[in-house]
Amino acid sequence: MKSGYTFGVNEAFTADKVWFDRKFAYKKDANGKSHSMSTICLPFAMDATDLSKFKVSKAYEFKTANGNTATFQEVTSTEADKPYLIEPSEAISTANDKPLEFSNKQIPASKIADGDFIGTYKYRNLPATENGYGNYIFGFNTQKFNYVKSTGASFKPFRAYLRSKQSTGSMAKSIEFKIWDGS
Repeated sequence: MKSGYTFGVNEAFTADKVWFDRKFAYKKDANGKSHSMSTICLPFAMDATDLSKFKVSKAYEFKTANGNTATFQEVTSTEADKPYLIEPSEAISTANDKPLEFSNKQIPASKIADGDFIGTYKYRNLPATENGYGNYIFGFNTQKFNYVKSTGASFKPFRAYLRSKQSTGSMAKSIEFKIWDGS
């Protein structure tokens, strides 16, 4: 799977090997703290061993969005076709030269979940309005979801975005990331 290129299959199959070539940056915020949290959406499930290839022990699964807060739950494995947040403990800068390798992966027929937190397998140009609703699109940047722009947004394959249907008057500039505490 080449990051930035469209992916999709009509029938499920087992892949002997899957390679993924996306790089993950490690950036410092205004307070000097380093972050590398990114969205990801892959066409196969991952267990803890697979997640460790991204230099993580857990991923974050979307639970709900309420007001200006998006709540995610920590998980130690992922499902195919479902978007997640991950935060590698260091940059992954050699993926183009030495892609991450996964073995014996079940690849289901492509089906991207819909709803508030949406994954994509193709380059998407999202319009400002769609099906009669305003698309208030938030892309993830280090520790929060930032409003992209009122004219629409573009996203590369194997990423995810948060969509809100807030009215224009109550639209937030950013949405806080929160880890679900079980309550």
